[in-house]
Amino acid sequence: MTFTFKSNATRHTLTLVPVAAALALAGPALAQTNDTSLSFDANVEIDTDVLGGKQRTTNYDMGGRLEFNLFGEHRVGDHFVRGRGTALLLKDGDTATDDMWGMVGSERWDVQIGRFEGFDLFPKGKDTILEHAGDVEVFEANGARGRADDGGQFAAHFHPTDALSFELGTIYAEGDKTKAFTGVRPAVFYAGSGFSVTAGLEHVKFDEETNGVTTEAVDHNGAGLNLALDVVDARVNLNAAYKDDNLDNDVDDVLTLGANVIYGPFGVGYIHSREDDSSDSDPHVNSLYAAYTVPFFALENANVTFAATSSYTNSAGGNDELHGGRVRFFYAF
Repeated sequence: MTFTFKSNATRHTLTLVPVAAALALAGPALAQTNDTSLSFDANVEIDTDVLGGKQRTTNYDMGGRLEFNLFGEHRVGDHFVRGRGTALLLKDGDTATDDMWGMVGSERWDVQIGRFEGFDLFPKGKDTILEHAGDVEVFEANGARGRADDGGQFAAHFHPTDALSFELGTIYAEGDKTKAFTGVRPAVFYAGSGFSVTAGLEHVKFDEETNGVTTEAVDHNGAGLNLALDVVDARVNLNAAYKDDNLDNDVDDVLTLGANVIYGPFGVGYIHSREDDSSDSDPHVNSLYAAYTVPFFALENANVTFAATSSYTNSAGGNDELHGGRVRFFYAF
């Protein structure tokens, strides 16, 4: 049995070794790897923000959270049972949960249940701060990715080779609770030499109800594609996502494109999103963001990040722009 207490700087492990004679007496069926590990880590993140724009009041704010992560695993031969929980203490006094899941399987397959995130079809890179002006929708093919506000998730993963992975994700009981599966999201990931490709589809359909009255209906099909490239020492992400709305409303579909680069402590990105609506105005939004991280005293687990965002939109309601900055303090312990 192994207990691991770790941080970015230090890792401490305590291992309890079973008596070999006991295993021998138990017979060959138990003469295999049987190990349990438990790890814990935590970090604090504090954001100091300023946000404003043309015809907007400049707002100042501070946010943050203390994050606790607990991970356990029990292995029997080639198979395992895993669990993870992430608890958040927010600066405003509230509490929240990021991850809370269980998993059973092997290196080639597994089944996961709880609250978690699936494959990222639209990775945004170093998006320490990213804001969009106006009300034009930005679609990232993540409606059924996970961490739903309501309900839960089931997912199955298959890994035929070390380079190829399949995921079948579902959203369970989100919305009015009259449907079991309200979202499905098949995805595939392939890693080659100096590049990787992630692609997937999603279908989401449910009704949000308040006091028995439908307050929001969700019904769409979507697709997402990411191409990640290693260029010298930089990581480049090229993203595309498309949404086909099945509801009878003003917006028929949404196309969102994105590109970002991470080079050492620096990151920069761009997102363009355009709606195809019934007014033929095709409103769109363009957003830029960048960030640079500086370590404290050459420590890997303590740093400050300076980030900025700028966004412009053109829609039937008029033009809008939004600009912001953030200074983020981070310390992992």
